[in-house]
Amino acid sequence: MQSQIRTKPRRALSVAAEQFVAALDDALYDKRQEQTSRVIYLFDADLVVDAILGLTSWEPSQAVPEVSSLKYIVRALFSVGYLPTAHLLRPHLVELERFVHFVPAPSGLEGGIRARHLRLLARQWELDQHDKRVKEYAKDLKALESVIRTEGFEIFVKLELCYGGLAYDRLLRILPHCVFRSNELATYPVRPRDPFAAEMSEVILQQRRAHKTINSLVDGYALSELAQHIAAGASVRFYTETSALHSAGNDPRLREPTGRKVFRDAEYMLMRCSFPALSFSHLKQGPNISNSPFEWSFEDLVSLKGQLQELLSGGNTTDPQQLERAIRSEQVGASDLTLAELIEDFYELKFLRSVFLGRWRVPEPMAKFVPYLANFFSSPSRVAGMREALGHSFTATTKALKEEISQLIRWQADVNLFRRTVEVRRKEFDGAEPDPWRDLGLGRWGLDVLLPEAVRHDLSQWLRDVADENVPVERIASDLALQMVPDGYRSSDEFALAQCQLWCLKMYERLVVEWRENHLRVLADDLHVLRIPYLVAQVKTLAAGFKDQKAREVQRVLARVAEAEKELSQFQTLGDERLPGISKMGVAHVAYWAWQRLRELDDQIQARSMAEKSFEAAKDAQGQFVTRSLAWAFAINHCVYVGTVSGVRKPETEMMRSQLLHVNARHYHYRFADTEARQYTEEVRETIEKWGVVAITSEKHLRSTRTELCKLTNEAQKVLAASRPFFGDEEVERHWRELQGYMSSLKCRDRLGKGSAPKPRKRSTPS
Repeated sequence: MQSQIRTKPRRALSVAAEQFVAALDDALYDKRQEQTSRVIYLFDADLVVDAILGLTSWEPSQAVPEVSSLKYIVRALFSVGYLPTAHLLRPHLVELERFVHFVPAPSGLEGGIRARHLRLLARQWELDQHDKRVKEYAKDLKALESVIRTEGFEIFVKLELCYGGLAYDRLLRILPHCVFRSNELATYPVRPRDPFAAEMSEVILQQRRAHKTINSLVDGYALSELAQHIAAGASVRFYTETSALHSAGNDPRLREPTGRKVFRDAEYMLMRCSFPALSFSHLKQGPNISNSPFEWSFEDLVSLKGQLQELLSGGNTTDPQQLERAIRSEQVGASDLTLAELIEDFYELKFLRSVFLGRWRVPEPMAKFVPYLANFFSSPSRVAGMREALGHSFTATTKALKEEISQLIRWQADVNLFRRTVEVRRKEFDGAEPDPWRDLGLGRWGLDVLLPEAVRHDLSQWLRDVADENVPVERIASDLALQMVPDGYRSSDEFALAQCQLWCLKMYERLVVEWRENHLRVLADDLHVLRIPYLVAQVKTLAAGFKDQKAREVQRVLARVAEAEKELSQFQTLGDERLPGISKMGVAHVAYWAWQRLRELDDQIQARSMAEKSFEAAKDAQGQFVTRSLAWAFAINHCVYVGTVSGVRKPETEMMRSQLLHVNARHYHYRFADTEARQYTEEVRETIEKWGVVAITSEKHLRSTRTELCKLTNEAQKVLAASRPFFGDEEVERHWRELQGYMSSLKCRDRLGKGSAPKPRKRSTPS
């Protein structure tokens, strides 16, 4: 099975010649540099991530991948150690760490499915004969070398992609060959709102699709660090497969003082691996092969470069067709090859095949890779042993990665702020401008009347900007990030605005941190009402806890509630008649989220007590507010919702439910619609718990029950759908998905907007 596929689609010979000579020029220059100084090779995080993924994300429903792309060749060379050790710029470490964090060790099921997918791919690539010989290759590397020599280097790329293991195995093998902090490069602080980073981010984004905004921000900061290394005189090269980054690389600040670019592409990597005279310094050359058609000395390559440059510069002709004829006819040095044949051989990997097998000693990573060819599919126990052995070095590597990331915690927090702003605009606001007091819930605690008018105005304007696609999200996020630095708040109003913005972005952890670090220094006495969103966020962000330490976790939750009650009780003495009701609503929400956490910890007794406390606090607050005001509406809604979902105070819940009908139309929105829909949903849930979905959908005597449940589910959907958007409210979004799940499991027809459902049955009153 002779492989004759080119590494790239056929293109104009003159274009291929230009790319060839550009890569050759860079390779010759760098090889000279390496004779006198240490050259550091920096890699884009995307290359490392893509090499780790391999083809493990391929699904049989997708088209068969084209390994003729040069990027697959470079990744295969990287995975077995033919490229230099990968140094990474510090901002790119954040992206790599996020990826590493979400690569789980494969379960038996996941491993089996992925293994079958890759074996299917092997058959589609016509690797059947090699599939049967992988054990032979593992025992005798020369057998594999013989196949590559005969059929071409592309066979190795296919074998590496199909038999190189799942993402977890590739992660263990590849990541230890990355450098997270080099002793040879200075460590520069990553500065929030770095002007050069912002400029580069904009340049990169112009070359990318809009959804790549966050990637562009990270890349902008990475290029800022690269510029600092260059300015300090470090000999660095940056390899990336991303064309948008190459465009940014034309900036003079990202070039050497001589004006030479430091960016490198795939042709360059292939050039360095194809000719022994240009080899990377970490590779050991093997014995010479006499009379080899691929024997090129450094001086020969210098002459070749000059010959090609003269030809392409128009020294002989400026006509494209005449230029191509000249390339096809002109001989190369003393060889029998024409320039065209030389370039075609280069892209068909003939030089790489010879050098890979006969010129250099196989690097150690290759020796570790080969056993996968025999063992990955056939001997799970041996694979487990290899994973364990590799895991030791991997553990140390990931620890070093986390330590390095910890140095970037402030900058990483700003990237998360940027990321969250993008998500809110695109996924939650979806072009709609929310009312911060009604739609985002800040009116529950009187902030719509207690905040200074300037803060309320600025918050409304900020929300308009977030919703407006024409306002650059970089500006929105960076303006907020600029305040959240040590001593960054210049006034109490700025701090109040930032706390509200973080609440609107649902960045509750950041809100808590900012409060603890700044409120004593900057917050005015008349704005201590902002303590309520802080206390609520503090409980919302409690983890579900460790169930093997249930008692300790329960006490931790209860302590947060006691703290909130103590602090909010002080509002009663401040002399503002609005504060007693507002403080009660604060207790109601803290107790509600405590109820959620205690349910997760399976402490039903304490959970019920928190539901009772939440209901009672909201009921007390309702009596303090002006009837039909926004705060009154929220208090009524809170009681009805808590009573519905927790089962407490059933008679009072039903009496107060009727009051929701009298909520002012301008206050009515998705939260109240969710409470209305929840009465239908709870009846559906209770019935399913009683009979089970299988029985309801299959047994004849329950046919009418299924019909009734479908009507209730449809009505709940109709009520909620009429109040969209939900502005990312986590509970309402979850309830919407729950309804969709009921529709599917009960096999209901979607009658959204058609007909009406019966009223839920009256709930029984506890004795």
